[in-house]
Amino acid sequence: MEQSAMAAQRSGHVGSVAVFFASLLLFLALAAAAADGPNEDQPYAPHTPTLIFYLSNADSSKDVDAIRASIQKLKSASAVEVNVEEGHARIRFDSHVVSYHQVAQAIIDSGKSLQKDYDPLLIFIVTDYAKSRNAAKVDSIFSGKRLNSRVHITPLDPSKGVFVVHFLPLAVDPSVGTPQGFNGGHLHHPISDPAPRGLGLTSGYASTYDPIISQELKDAEARHASSQPSDHRLRDRHRPSRLLAVISINVDANCKSPTQPSQDGRGTTIALL
Repeated sequence: MEQSAMAAQRSGHVGSVAVFFASLLLFLALAAAAADGPNEDQPYAPHTPTLIFYLSNADSSKDVDAIRASIQKLKSASAVEVNVEEGHARIRFDSHVVSYHQVAQAIIDSGKSLQKDYDPLLIFIVTDYAKSRNAAKVDSIFSGKRLNSRVHITPLDPSKGVFVVHFLPLAVDPSVGTPQGFNGGHLHHPISDPAPRGLGLTSGYASTYDPIISQELKDAEARHASSQPSDHRLRDRHRPSRLLAVISINVDANCKSPTQPSQDGRGTTIALL
């Protein structure tokens, strides 16, 4: 009996040690996973959007590594996801620290070492664009001279108020500690702020990947390419694209309310501002 009790005691100690080491290994695995990449389900933070940038020509693990490395150099920014199969990157950042434009330029710069043009695009949605006389008022904002020195905006689906935003080249000044170039509020405030400051229309930037939008972007790009004479296509690479990134709707800058998930009727999750 005494020997059986001692054996059971030794067995219990062994079992306790095994459980301890198993728990330790699980803890280390979770810690490693957390260190490897950011949690995309992070809590709401003011002026910290997570945007979907639609990409061109990114098709390998080298592209993923290059984009992640470039984004990591930006203060407050993290690459939540870089998906070359679907052609997009989800980037989370504090837009009071770095601008939308600086994030896009970091993606553009990351492709230079691989001799690739990722041409990051955003999707911007004005939900009531097609109603009443809203279209003319919004188009007037889109055509602003200062805005068009930074981005160009073109319609993707005007009936649903979906637009593409294409970023022009940005020369970032490393000595400047504030956001540079285009930022989310440059569109959101004049469109969504209540009168008299703005039009009082709901707008925002896309926060989830939409395969329908992705295909429409590819179709529009193919139509544009086929409409250009072959000897003009290389020169057109350095001109503002007729495609503009569709901006996902997300809380940004001086917006006071938290995001409220909604659907724009296309399957794209947006956060009403």
